[in-house]
Amino acid sequence: MIGRPLVSALVEHFVAQATRDNNTSPRLAHTEMLRPDQSPLFVQTASQLTPHIAEFGAHLFGERIGWSLKEMWVNVLETGGHQAMHNHANSFISGVLYLTRTHPGAQTVS
Repeated sequence: MIGRPLVSALVEHFVAQATRDNNTSPRLAHTEMLRPDQSPLFVQTASQLTPHIAEFGAHLFGERIGWSLKEMWVNVLETGGHQAMHNHANSFISGVLYLTRTHPGAQTVS
């Protein structure tokens, strides 16, 4: 979906910014909530993901809708960490883009 150079740049840049501890797992940290326009890396990522979001909407509703990314953040999950069940208020669709390999048992899509 997005190329390796962008993935590497995202990992390098945002891992250092994931300083907020998670309530349920000491092995999970995240960045503050960010808008796509706050970083050139997010702008580039959003521009590459937006066509896929529109395609998803077309499959879901049978028509193309002008969806966009309004918020983003980065989670850094260390081995043995976990994410608790949660919801994203005021969001119709939420998605995850994995930047590094995950354990097969942790994958939400096969």
